[in-house]
Amino acid sequence: MAWILSALFLLMWGIAEDPATEAREAKEAMAAGNFARAIALYSDLSRSFPQNLDVRKNLGLALHSAGRYEDALRCFQGILSRAPNDRVALLFAGIELTAAHRPAEAISTLTKL
Repeated sequence: MAWILSALFLLMWGIAEDPATEAREAKEAMAAGNFARAIALYSDLSRSFPQNLDVRKNLGLALHSAGRYEDALRCFQGILSRAPNDRVALLFAGIELTAAHRPAEAISTLTKL
């Protein structure tokens, strides 16, 4: 009986969201231009699956699309710390560094790309 109450509580608060459903909703939010929703969903997925670099890349792209360039840069740099040759992360880190007026770092990053 207690497990039923626990399950209902989790469902009520949305904690038991299916990751596949969350990923689909995040993709749809990006396509619709609802970047705040996409960021929330990809952030949640990233916490649930911290080793999944594709989720982190999508979070970085959502942050970039929302104009949160410093946050996006931190996200892409985090990816590069684990996968130094990731082409998407290199490209967007270079873009974010250029926008942040850090040309030497941008050139270095984009040259590696």
